[in-house]
Amino acid sequence: MRPFFSFLAILFIILILSSCDTSFYQVYFKEDDLKQKTLAFIQSAEDTLDICVYNISDPDILRAIASLSENGVKVRVITDDSNRVFIEETGIVYDAEGLMHNKYMVADSEKVWFGSTNLSQTSLEEHENNVIISDDRGLVEAFESNFKQCYAGKFKAMRSPLEDEICFSPEEDTFGRVIGTLSKARKSVKIAMFAFTDKRIVNYLKVLSVHGVEIQVMLDRDWNLTNVYSSLEALMRFTNTQLDFCDALLHEKFLIVDDQILLTGSYNYTLSAESKNDEFLFETERKAIVEAFIDHFRNLRNGSDPVSQAPAGSSAGPETIDRPLLSHRSSYLCGGILRQGT
Repeated sequence: MRPFFSFLAILFIILILSSCDTSFYQVYFKEDDLKQKTLAFIQSAEDTLDICVYNISDPDILRAIASLSENGVKVRVITDDSNRVFIEETGIVYDAEGLMHNKYMVADSEKVWFGSTNLSQTSLEEHENNVIISDDRGLVEAFESNFKQCYAGKFKAMRSPLEDEICFSPEEDTFGRVIGTLSKARKSVKIAMFAFTDKRIVNYLKVLSVHGVEIQVMLDRDWNLTNVYSSLEALMRFTNTQLDFCDALLHEKFLIVDDQILLTGSYNYTLSAESKNDEFLFETERKAIVEAFIDHFRNLRNGSDPVSQAPAGSSAGPETIDRPLLSHRSSYLCGGILRQGT
């Protein structure tokens, strides 16, 4: 009987090990030197590198990509038509419909780089951004599937929904994913967002607030004080809202529910992100990733400018922000998206 029990024990161990998630996840923010982490990812590619990023303009990044092509690595690029770029021996596809606002790369079909970061000097070195690097098979396959469709010229609604770990817009219900994540909130919601104009999300947050959910919001100061579409004033009435004190942009795009669920990606809370742009959302409950974003959120709050809240049930407006700044927002922007700061 002993050999039989030994066999069962070995089989049990194999089943346990096979069920474990051995994928790695690396989370980086501005203070972690995003540029060097990104260069290292690019330079690690041995056979293929697929790049789907809104802005690719940093000179060091361009040199690293060109070096890969010169050394036989197959490099393919998808970017927005407004940010044309030339890289020798590299296939480049441009999207002229709405914004090609994705920010991800896949190396050797084995690992993926993604987040809120563009491949521009300011985005990599100055803006508050995040990058996640992982070899998770499901993530890699989801981004690869999206890339193949985009590289074939299938942008926006031309693509087929993937229904994978990653939610892509506009072909999938990204707005529904945001609301679905928020609907799980029982205690708290933390949001860090560059552009916030979607009043439907504002209204849902108000409902959560009425039910006792504590809501903290971090917004980019310059964009939200100068854009006529910003939801800043509405949010200030029932949330603990703060504006960044960054010299450059607060370019983050994430929310955290009950300190347990993270939703992040390229997606600003705007109608354009849902229906006009190529975007993605990534949701996870992996503890290490969520905790890294919680710490980052706290750091952003500690270095930001608090905005006074109106008393509950009051229609009073903002008290600590200069009213002329709010009432004279420039109206030259359209659709709630500022192209040069996406």
